[in-house]
Amino acid sequence: MDEAYHYLLDFQTYVTQAAGEKYAIRNRHEFLNKSFYYYQKNNAIEGDDKYLKATGKKAEEERNLIKS
Repeated sequence: MDEAYHYLLDFQTYVTQAAGEKYAIRNRHEFLNKSFYYYQKNNAIEGDDKYLKATGKKAEEERNLIKS
């Protein structure tokens, strides 16, 4: 997997597909805390810098292009 998208895989694993076992809940909690702290500190989603480096495009601008 391209390194620029590795954060999305972690998000998928720890948040969206997390099981109900104690270790999975703990991992999800730690992942969300780490991600939220990163966002508060940098006002950006973790992994956006890797996306910029890999593609030369700003992730925030690319997300705005996606129609909901």
